[in-house]
Amino acid sequence: MAVRVAEGITWVEGSRTNCYIVEDGADVCLVDTGYPGDFERIVAALRMLGRGPGDISAVLLTHGHVDHLGSAERLRTEHDAAVHAHQAEAAQVRGEIEERISNGYMITHLWWPKMLSFLWNVVTAGALKVEHVRELTTFGSASSPLDLPGAPVPVFTPGHTSGHCGFHFPERGALITGDALVTHDSLTHAAGPRLLNDAFNHDQRQAVTSVEAFRTLEADVILPGHGPPFHGAPGDAVAQAMAALAASSGA
Repeated sequence: MAVRVAEGITWVEGSRTNCYIVEDGADVCLVDTGYPGDFERIVAALRMLGRGPGDISAVLLTHGHVDHLGSAERLRTEHDAAVHAHQAEAAQVRGEIEERISNGYMITHLWWPKMLSFLWNVVTAGALKVEHVRELTTFGSASSPLDLPGAPVPVFTPGHTSGHCGFHFPERGALITGDALVTHDSLTHAAGPRLLNDAFNHDQRQAVTSVEAFRTLEADVILPGHGPPFHGAPGDAVAQAMAALAASSGA
């Protein structure tokens, strides 16, 4: 499914993971790439827009998990798209480190039907075939627009991973939150603005702190890494996420 969600921004729904096509005149930036198996969905969305993968000049990653960088290296090598990520996330994007849900957690929860569904989706979407990025352009935490289509402003939000970053498009009223704030939990299937299940977060305490970076930004639509867009202010989405966290912890 591909849906225009803001000026020049199209939501591509992959295998439980979202990608976003950002158009700026003749230039195109793809924010996140889903799993490897989502490549054809991205191509179909581009065709719908009258474009193709060769029109992508840049791939911008919120973070380096396999469900977000799945086609990044393919786009780099086959279509000459430069891949960009926060400097604190570079090692993970290159495959030098892994900050993800632990094997121990998955093994001890195999009895849980939702875990089996999650693992089945991961495997069938091509997670075991992911190629890490060999050449990468990095940026720091300065809150100034990147020289990329749409002029995204990085919003450094570590916690889910050490270098996780959201992207604000102030002139388009849009905020891409990656996995720092989602509207669907891939493991529990809980819906509405929230943090992911803490099993997915490298540093849960930091994740809770970092989501506050979204609260005062101005936007009309929140575009998460998982789940449908949230139409409303970032402050409202963060407030709902904090309420959901408090409810889940019994506070």
